[in-house]
Amino acid sequence: MPKYSEMFDDIEVFNRETEAIFFEKPWLEAKLNKVKMLTEKLTSICDCDQNIKVSFAVFESFKQLAKSTVKQYRGLRALKEAKSIFVATFDDPVNFGI
Repeated sequence: MPKYSEMFDDIEVFNRETEAIFFEKPWLEAKLNKVKMLTEKLTSICDCDQNIKVSFAVFESFKQLAKSTVKQYRGLRALKEAKSIFVATFDDPVNFGI
């Protein structure tokens, strides 16, 4: 999966800005680590259970989040683009098995 950060002209500036964000908001890393734990569990469940069907793009995005450190999240394209074509149709009774 390509990194969003590679779209910047100067990776050093991107890295300094990222460090500044975490310095200015010291609570951010702890909160993002909770998100990371959730994505690690979700990825593991989807990987182990054959009954759970997830699109490849969505699974790879979750896997990238699970493998990356939270300070790398800002540079992941998975967080910059919509990766799913899922459109919920809650008014369609067929979707609910009715």
